[in-house]
Amino acid sequence: MKGKKYPPFEWNYLRKLWHFLGSILMVGIFYLWKDWWEGSILHRIALIAFVWFLAALLLVIDIIRLYSAKNNQSFQNLPIYGRMMRSIEKDHLNATTYYVLASAILTTAYVGAWCRASTLVMALLVTGVADPIAAWARNRIQRWRPGQEQFYGVWAFATASILVMGVMNRILHAGLSLLCIFLVAVIVALVEAYSRNWMQRLQPLTRRLQRSLTHPGTRWLIQVYPDDNFVVPLLVAVLLGLLRNVL
Repeated sequence: MKGKKYPPFEWNYLRKLWHFLGSILMVGIFYLWKDWWEGSILHRIALIAFVWFLAALLLVIDIIRLYSAKNNQSFQNLPIYGRMMRSIEKDHLNATTYYVLASAILTTAYVGAWCRASTLVMALLVTGVADPIAAWARNRIQRWRPGQEQFYGVWAFATASILVMGVMNRILHAGLSLLCIFLVAVIVALVEAYSRNWMQRLQPLTRRLQRSLTHPGTRWLIQVYPDDNFVVPLLVAVLLGLLRNVL
């Protein structure tokens, strides 16, 4: 909408470092488990159980935090946890929760033979690498060229995504064409760039839903929204699965 004002793009180096290291950690855990127990039913059960337990644990922490203002403030006062939270997350689910939930879904898809290992790795690393780079670019551009943050953010995210997928394509012998990688990178970059616009437009609906909830313990449900840390890895995986066979 013309003239619409959005909050400035934040840059939290500690948070983005955690995002990057977290993506490396998730890929490392995946390959560690994969190499140890590949082919056994125990491997499949243990891997799925672990990632879903981790996702459930983080979700429970968020529910406890959002159940009351006192709990929320206590978590925000924690030395590292509080410093890594961006302003929108103080009253919503943590981005790490969304990322691990997406990782659990992708891991389940891999075990069920619906997703290749190379696709899972690329999806996780694109989020962990391209998102911090795009965030840094937007934060800097808003100082130098106000109004052009989204354009440069899309460019930075797409470029980083192409590099990540290109490198992993060679290392993992995924057989992706350059056109496939380019299209996936551009589409995902556009979706990621305008994700917070969706949040602004969904606010009237979520506010009406919140007023219709009578029990205070159910109000945390309103804090659920399509965060880019959830949408991006799943979208990368879906697009790679669809486009790799036609491009």
